[in-house]
Amino acid sequence: MDAMKKRQARIIGVINGQPVYSVAGGAVESYDSDNYGFQVAVKLKEIDAREMLGRVRAVYAKVVPDAIGDAASVANLIKLPAGYRVLPMSKIYFGAFGASRTLNVGYGAHTDEQGDAVAADPDAFGAAIDVSAAGSSELAANTKGYKTVGETPVDCIVAGGTWPIAGEVELQMLVVND
Repeated sequence: MDAMKKRQARIIGVINGQPVYSVAGGAVESYDSDNYGFQVAVKLKEIDAREMLGRVRAVYAKVVPDAIGDAASVANLIKLPAGYRVLPMSKIYFGAFGASRTLNVGYGAHTDEQGDAVAADPDAFGAAIDVSAAGSSELAANTKGYKTVGETPVDCIVAGGTWPIAGEVELQMLVVND
């Protein structure tokens, strides 16, 4: 690379002890995340802990039914306070429900902190999870996680048949709240 291009280029790495250059207009670009841009603009301690450097907490709930439930039976698992961020690596464990049964994990209708209605989303965290045999499933809100806007009731609903007495459900939800 000639001296003129080296002055216009930037080093993007080193291979075998030799610098690798990027010239303006080349294929290598630099992209900033939303949090990186915010960090550059403000002090790190001003960023919401649910967005960066927050502590992860585990929330646990278990339901052991004492009677057979019809299709669309609901298990109320927990209520999360406002402002919690549900992480996508949360998990649900379940007993064998039987053939053709699925489970949706989501939240019920509630109000936000201003008193406005928030519609239920029955499969916000898991949709049509196959529970015909005992097992577990990772719950995926989305890649960034779901942030509660009010006291949020988390529940699960069975579809495709009845909820058997052996249909035990355990929730291990990972959240960030501070």
